[in-house]
Amino acid sequence: MKLAPKLGLLLTFWVIFWGGSSLGTTYIWPLGARKGISATFGEYREGHLHAGIDLKTWGKEGYPVYAVAGGWVWRLKTSPWGYGKAVYLKLRDGRYAVYGHLSEFAPRIRKLVEEEQRRKGRYSVEIFPPPGEVLVKRGELIGYSGSTGKGPAHLHFELRDGENRPINPLFSGLQAKDSRPPVFRSICFEPFTHSSLVDGLPLAKIYRFVRQGPIYTLTDVPQIWGKIGCSVEVYDLLDGAENECGVYGLEFFLDGELGFAKRYDYFSYANSYKVDLDWDYPLLLEGRGYFSRLYILPGNSLPLYSPTGSQGFLEGLDPGYHRVKVLATDVAGNLSQAIFKVLVDQPPLVTKFVHSSPNEVTVEGRDGDGSIRGVVVEVMRGRGWQIATKGMPGQLSLPQWDGEPLRAKVIDRWGVASPYRYLWPGGSEKRAGELRFWVDLKPCLGYILFEVRSSMPLKEGPRLWISGQGEVNPIQAGIRRYLASLPLVTRWAGKVELRVEGEGINHQKAGLDTTFSAWFIPAPGGKRIDLPDLKIDFPPQSLCQDMTMEIERVKAHIPPLFLCLKDPFQIAPVDVPFNQKVRISVDIPPKADTSRAGLFTLEGNDWKWVKESRRRGKRIEAQVRHFSTYAVLLDTIKPRIWDIKPLAGSRLKERKPLLTARVDDQGAGIGGDEDVVVWLDGSRVISEWDPERKSLKYRPSEPLSFGYHRLRIEVRDRVGNYQTKRTGFWIMKEKK
Repeated sequence: MKLAPKLGLLLTFWVIFWGGSSLGTTYIWPLGARKGISATFGEYREGHLHAGIDLKTWGKEGYPVYAVAGGWVWRLKTSPWGYGKAVYLKLRDGRYAVYGHLSEFAPRIRKLVEEEQRRKGRYSVEIFPPPGEVLVKRGELIGYSGSTGKGPAHLHFELRDGENRPINPLFSGLQAKDSRPPVFRSICFEPFTHSSLVDGLPLAKIYRFVRQGPIYTLTDVPQIWGKIGCSVEVYDLLDGAENECGVYGLEFFLDGELGFAKRYDYFSYANSYKVDLDWDYPLLLEGRGYFSRLYILPGNSLPLYSPTGSQGFLEGLDPGYHRVKVLATDVAGNLSQAIFKVLVDQPPLVTKFVHSSPNEVTVEGRDGDGSIRGVVVEVMRGRGWQIATKGMPGQLSLPQWDGEPLRAKVIDRWGVASPYRYLWPGGSEKRAGELRFWVDLKPCLGYILFEVRSSMPLKEGPRLWISGQGEVNPIQAGIRRYLASLPLVTRWAGKVELRVEGEGINHQKAGLDTTFSAWFIPAPGGKRIDLPDLKIDFPPQSLCQDMTMEIERVKAHIPPLFLCLKDPFQIAPVDVPFNQKVRISVDIPPKADTSRAGLFTLEGNDWKWVKESRRRGKRIEAQVRHFSTYAVLLDTIKPRIWDIKPLAGSRLKERKPLLTARVDDQGAGIGGDEDVVVWLDGSRVISEWDPERKSLKYRPSEPLSFGYHRLRIEVRDRVGNYQTKRTGFWIMKEKK
């Protein structure tokens, strides 16, 4: 890897530069609660970068929220989603300040919102008062902290520059005490070509850091070959709270030269969706943690990265040991270092392992970048493996060997061992139905991975033929597991044929012929896959690099509340983000009822409505940023309304009672607050619905009259299923 000149002080320069620039303006703390930060700028959020900081409210609501500087109200918004109740200020210095998840507005702001809600006849409104009309002073009350919208109780605070781009608020005096440096947890090495390997296999591998004094290091030396990317799991702890926050900056050095650097200063909402390129989305999907990439993928135009002259990948390195240093810093200037070695080495292979006489074996090997320096043969005794003999390639004697299973590995000049090759002496007569094969295809970034599994150990590795590629030699990754990685096959356009053959330890030979549905999709897109019941449109500029797409019918549990109109199918890869949304169009059987049908995606064990899913006659369409597992389901289940308070027939003395209920839908879900309607005495009222808490509430602004009052709640889900509940209560005069 060719790197730029040494820039070890670059990150320090950034901190000084930004701290002394326009980002250095100081504001007052916006929250009347004990200082604490639970999330920092640039952290991963589903589908976007975190655009501000989250201020702790310590599990409570109702703390006063203040204007950080003088200005005027630029925008007001209420919604059951996102930021919930939010205030946007235009500050006198030209910036914007955003306050999200408020429980309530200050009185004069609340009056504006309620007037607009009454005018629109709904809870969700957006207001842009004329510039300078609603003035605020520095330190003036603008609302109270809460949990409206998404997430638990906290205050989400943003600063935006004059172009409405989010900037890091922690450089404007809004910093809680922070004396603790960042903490390194893990690092992942990932292959990015068909010939790339990590510890001898074409798979990503995570290594845990250990702390030795002030330095983090690794107890194992990662062995890499080919084009490799590194992602690091690191977090920051601020004083007074144990929330794991994101770090401000990262630098990656190889042999003393800077190969990658980034810091979270600002970004644009127009490319915030590229969060899945900045953070390691495949590892996140697998539940392996939040890893920040130390390389730049094609299409990543986020303004976070320093121009080092390198994309950060480890490639083209001379064989041998190389020194890696990763620096992590927070806004307070606390610094942590991770220092360790990697070994660049093409792993050796065992090319021959056979019996040469009753108590002798012959072991030979090959090393692509050196020579074989040793052989180790192990024998299975009891439940474990023991060393039987060591030596150089060629014939080796086996003293005290009684016919147990054997395995051998060869070792190269760096001390790196090959994958084991197994020898299963003896065996039994051929028996039908014992040896079986299974093959899986996984499209990856830059290559294709095949996994072959057998029902029993094989005498030798399986032979594998793939259409468009010919014969492929898999790498043994376990006793009954083999991996083969190959470059993207440009000729794949639907049916891909595969054959695997092998011989088991009982001398039984078996084979498997199977097919995959896979296509080569070239960048930048502009391609359509047109199948009898499924169409996939890749618009121009939707792909940042070539990829292989696979479509597979899968088995997945469908809850009884759904009727399945189109069996589950997976479109892969599921971990590659698109630059522009890709359109999926699924045909529905001609006689099926489509009025309450929709495209659903499998998230864990639950089926969720796909956003932007639309019915077009006998077709369901959706636009997606990633592929997933899908099914077309018919939802006939009505929404639920329960736990209405006050209870039916209640006699109340409070003339402005809080009316509440619980509301949710177990199918397609409720599309918006316009689908949750409350009527009081025949008049529609503006109620507040919280989908996360499944709660609905309304408090009259004027005292209710004495006597009986009728309450009706109506709920409709996305596909038109309807539910209503009626009840009533009394407002009683107090006895004198």
